This record gives sequence, structure tokens and C-alpha cells, in this order.
Amino acid sequence: MASAYLPGATVGVSLGDGLHGLSAGTSFSSPQTAGGAALLVQWWESFASAVPSPAMVKALLVNSARDMQGGNTPEFVPNRREGWGRWDLGNIIDAGTPTVVSAPPLFKKTSGLGSIYLDQGVVFNNNGDQYQLRFVPADVSKPLRATLAWTDAPGAAGACPALVNDLDLEIVQNGKITLRGNAITDGTSATVGPADQRNNVEQVIQPNPSGFYTLTVKAVTLAGDGIPGNGDTTDQDFALVVTNAVIYTGPILAAGTITPSDVCSGTGSGGNAVIDPGESVVFSLPLVNSGSATATSVSGSLSSSTPGVTVVDGSSAYANIPAGATGNPNAGDTLSIQISDTVPCGSGVDLTFNVSTAQGTFPVPIHFDVGSKTVTTQNLSGTTGAVNNDINNPSVFTTPVATSGTIRSITVDVNVSNPTSGRGSAYLFGDYIVELISPQSTAVTLHFNPLPCFSLNTNYPNTRLAQLGTLDAFKGLDAGGAWSLRVTSRNNTICAGGGPSGPCSSATVNSWTLHITRESTPGCNTCVVTAPPPEVSAPASPTPLTLSYDTATGIVTFSWESLGAQADSYRLYHGLMSALAGTGVTTSNTAPVLCGIATAGTSLVPPAGDRFFLVAAQKASLMGPLGQATDPSTFPRSANQTCP
Repeated sequence: MASAYLPGATVGVSLGDGLHGLSAGTSFSSPQTAGGAALLVQWWESFASAVPSPAMVKALLVNSARDMQGGNTPEFVPNRREGWGRWDLGNIIDAGTPTVVSAPPLFKKTSGLGSIYLDQGVVFNNNGDQYQLRFVPADVSKPLRATLAWTDAPGAAGACPALVNDLDLEIVQNGKITLRGNAITDGTSATVGPADQRNNVEQVIQPNPSGFYTLTVKAVTLAGDGIPGNGDTTDQDFALVVTNAVIYTGPILAAGTITPSDVCSGTGSGGNAVIDPGESVVFSLPLVNSGSATATSVSGSLSSSTPGVTVVDGSSAYANIPAGATGNPNAGDTLSIQISDTVPCGSGVDLTFNVSTAQGTFPVPIHFDVGSKTVTTQNLSGTTGAVNNDINNPSVFTTPVATSGTIRSITVDVNVSNPTSGRGSAYLFGDYIVELISPQSTAVTLHFNPLPCFSLNTNYPNTRLAQLGTLDAFKGLDAGGAWSLRVTSRNNTICAGGGPSGPCSSATVNSWTLHITRESTPGCNTCVVTAPPPEVSAPASPTPLTLSYDTATGIVTFSWESLGAQADSYRLYHGLMSALAGTGVTTSNTAPVLCGIATAGTSLVPPAGDRFFLVAAQKASLMGPLGQATDPSTFPRSANQTCP
């Protein structure tokens, strides 16, 4: 802040010169923002043949802003202390000049950090109209930001909220993950968050972008004249800025709906639509093309990242898949996996179908749950009443005792109203803290702000209001017990003491309802496969083992023929007849001598009367034919065999 001087007087230019000082507030930020907006207009005119709209200037400034977290701004953006953060023209006017892509005037910048701009080139005339744009990140190491802004039609006098025309920003990543404008938790867009119905600026922020994106701007409600003078009384245009983006015009492939078949080849419950340990899973994988071009020469291979899961049949081919269509694999091309009986019940199976096309590759994730869970939801209405107007004495409202069970998810409806006049009304900020507390005393802050439009009537987490905590903190806890809603009034910090106008008015908790979704302990009916025991015999002989000993070299060799299933391991044991007679072969009375065949140089001089035994060990889940194995140098061994 510079001191004022008469014309021609010296003006300082830096802190510490006695002429400048630090201060804060809208009186200082407004002129700086105005100057920044003027520079943006000048920059825009350098490549476009028009002045940017007010909505575009706003979108550019908001998109350039960065969080000032720390000090007096503890919350992540957006928040009431700093809005979207401190704007920074360096995040806009960097290297590169935008160029026209197409009409309506869509601009792109490919040098520097790739960006996309659309300034009021699209007009929505009806509810349900939409505009789509597909892109890929220019740099996966930098954040993706998309900002939508529009100059709304004037709201009615005193209306709260004042929004007239409601547009929504939505971005779908890789055909699966949905990010919505202003659905932001801890400064980052949350997946599948609710749409914003209050604001005419919406933003999506993703720190580590990857893959393919489809951006959609939707006209949800057109109730007013957003473009005066064109004869249409219900219409709206908008400005859109996307940074770290390169326009993409190819196909985007993702998994469609999968209906797996579970098969148990032993004792179990195969075919009941529940995937259990020990079962095989067979499924057909449809591919959905959400891109803007046909996918050609489509095929794919399946891989697993889950221990204990083996891909049995992992390839499928497809006919060409047009944009917007779903492609099914060619006839007979099903995929199958085998799940070991060691895979834990209640875990998951994660697969990737790596799709190859003439236009590029697409990793398609697939997930199956192992076992079944019973899901139930309990709705609990809490007590209500006035809120204590004392920051040191918060009001606590409670629910009846909830049923025990592992929490899968929680939502809560809250209705709190604030006086609309008098001391403690909205003009005195009406600042409240609202917390949800579990029976185990885990607390999550839902609200730490004034009550919007004199009331807080919303659902968490499906709210666009600032939420400091996440209800995911309750996941996995036991739901049993009474839950609490703690409401703290901060008004007495500004209107304590009463006076001629009387004491501060108090807010009221009109209602609140907790919705607890619980899940049971996972249940599985493990598929048990009983394999036939391994059988061996010497070639053309009923003797179980043929062994020869060369007295000159000391080399022992043996051979056998497998008649049954492959063993998990084969070991040759050497023991005295007197010790083994009538006792069988055990580790206590035998010593492992060789695994497979004795190599040259091995010395083994069996005393008279000694016996050698071939022990074939097998796990219950190991199956498969073996065939002939008469050559001692090629004796059968399973992949997990270890020799003593």
C-alpha cells in the first residue's frame, strides 16, 4: 500500500522504504484484481478478434488462483476467507499463443502448458442442452484444472440463493470416474460428488491426471434470460477454461456391464452369482466407446495383479466399435480366471484388460468382490432444540441407540435455522460449528461457517458447502450406540452482553437424521477341489520305483511313470529296512537324499538292506494330468516344487 503524494513527488516501490506497508481486505485486493483483469483483456485481444466476456475474465482469474492455506486460511479452497485463492497471471500468460480450433470460437494453446478456452461460443436454449469436449493431459506431473463461469440472469430481489440459470460442469475420466464442479474435498475434486445448484462458477481440480477425459457442460435449469435482447427469454451462454489439456478426437474405451459366472469343479456353491475362493470365473467383457471416433482392430489381453488369481483364458477380439456404441466380443471369446482357495474371503480381485486398437491402447480395470455381504441401512432421527449462544457451552443433540455392525457409509440430513433479524441474525455473521460424533467419540466437522441464506438445510456429504472433515472417517467402525450432533455458536464473540436490543438470538436445530449403512462380515462357501492322489510306477513294471546304483561312480539314478495327477513335489528318501518296517515313510525315520536325479559326482553307498522310497506329495487344490516320465533327466516337477 503506497502513501499518497502530490504530482511529481517520489513514490516508493518496495517494502521497508517507509512508503509501503502490508494490509489486507477487499479495499486492497479489488484494485489489484482490476489491474490483473485489464492485463488479461489485453492478452486475450492479442490472439482473439474480440474482447473477452466478463465470464471469461472471471474464469481465467479463478482458474489461475492457487491455495493460500496456512495462517488465517486453514481451510482448503474454496472457502470464505480466500475464495479460490490468490490469482496468478503467470499461470495464464505463459509461453504460447492460443489458436482457433473450430467454430464456435474454441481456442487451444499447445506451447507452454496446453490449455483450452471457449468464450460464450455455445448457447443453451433448453433444459438438457449440453456441450462436450474430449482431451488428454498435456503433462501428467501437473494438476488438471477446469473452470466454468457464466453471467447469470438477474435474480429476484431478496432471493437466497439467487441463482437463476443452473449449469453443471462434469468430467468423466477413462469412461468411469466422474468429477463434478465444486465437489471438492481437501482442495481436490472428489469422485462422484454432487452437482452444485448455488453458484455460477464451478471448478474441477485433479492433482495427478491420467488417461482420457470427457468434459460436459449441462443446462440443468434455464429459468431466466441469460442473453438479453435475442428474443429468447430462457437461455444461457458460458465461458470455459481447461488448463493442462490437449484436445483428443479418438475413441475412449471402458468396461461395460459384466455378468460373471462362477464355477466350482469340486464341493462348493458355484453358480450362485457369488464369487468364492477356489472357484473359476467366466465372463464376457463388453467395451463402451465414449470417445468421438470409431475404434478399429480391437483386441485385448487380461492380466491379474491379485495374488492367487490365475488367468486361464485371457484374450478377446471385437468388431469395430463406433463412437457412442457398445461392442461385444466376437462369438465364443469369453475370459476366465481361476481363484485359489487361499484368496481371503471378503477381499477383491483386480484385473486389467489391456485393449489394443489401431488408434491406441486402453487399460481397462475390472474388479470382482470375493464372497458376499449383507447390507442394511438404519435411519435415526435426533433430538432438536435451540442452540446455546455460548462458544464455551455447545449444544449436543443425540439419536436413539444405533444397531451394532460395521459401518460401510454414513450420510446425515441437517436442518438448522438462524434468525433473520435482530442481534445474532445473518448480518452479525451467524457463525456456527456443526460436528457429528460417533459413539466411540470420533468427531467429524461438517460446518464451520455462517448459515447460508439464514439456514443450513442440506445433506452431508452431498453438499456444496465447505466441509472440513470427511464422513469416511467412520468407515469400518462399529455403528452401535448413540450418535451426537454438537452445534457450537460463535456469535457471542461479537454480540455478547445484551444491551438495548436484547441478547443475541439463537439458532435452532429443527431436525437432523442419520443414515447408517452397515455391512455384515463377508461370507464365503469355499470351493474345495479334491484331487486324486498321485500314482507312480516304474515303466513296464508293477514296482513303484526303479533305482540303479553304479558301484564304480557312486551315482544313483531312478525312473518312474506317473499314472495319476501331478504331485506337488517328488523326493527320494533313504532309510534302513529295520527302521521302516511296518511304519511307513515319515520325516522322523527317513532322510531326504536326492530330489530328482543324482548328478555326476554324487556319492551314495547304500548299506545292505537299505531301501529307497519315492515320496510324491500333493496339495488338495493341485490338479492336472502328467503323462509319461520315464527319462530320469526329465522327471515331472510342479512349478512350486522345492528340493530338500
